[in-house]
Amino acid sequence: MINCLGLGVFEYVRNPWNRLDAVVAVSCVVLVVVEAVAGTAEPFAGQSQGCAGKGDAFPGISALRAVRVFRPLRVVTGIPEIRIIVNSLLYSFRMLLDVLMLYLLMLITFGIVALTLWR
Repeated sequence: MINCLGLGVFEYVRNPWNRLDAVVAVSCVVLVVVEAVAGTAEPFAGQSQGCAGKGDAFPGISALRAVRVFRPLRVVTGIPEIRIIVNSLLYSFRMLLDVLMLYLLMLITFGIVALTLWR
């Protein structure tokens, strides 16, 4: 929030890491508000069971819990060195997709050969 005020809204929204940070923060606030309204919040419990498991009026809101996976990436927005590492990892995953496709092609080919030989 302070970062958005300091940079200005338009400058804040230009950076994709800031957008990820905003989505994670807003989803956590929405979860807290919905749990408080629905009465499922468990104080001092660490992790509550969520809205969907208790038959409350908000069954779809538990899907927002998946956004909490991205919480550790909020650290990336503050430390530029980690941002460089994460960006390079994401770039390398794109390149590894070609290797994965070649592996799957070989696996399917040898699987078909094995099925025809040992029938």
